[in-house]
Amino acid sequence: MPELEMLARNVVDCWSNGNLALAVRSLQGHLNEEEAVRRKHAKEIAELREQYRGDSDREVDGHPEVRIGNAGIFVAVWHWVPIESDD
Repeated sequence: MPELEMLARNVVDCWSNGNLALAVRSLQGHLNEEEAVRRKHAKEIAELREQYRGDSDREVDGHPEVRIGNAGIFVAVWHWVPIESDD
């Protein structure tokens, strides 16, 4: 499960047990880290967007998920997958 989804579920779960503030602070910390990584690697993300410009099968969100690797970054890319009809 992606970390953002896990943190969002934690906020929902904590709504009823009284730890909502802690869950929201954790979520805020994650969102701040995500934004900092996107700012740091804005050039690489822009280059990837340019690489896929005009490609109707791939798309990079305005605020994509980015993960740091050993010698580079991973950027979440939407990739179109057609589904055959069962008809």
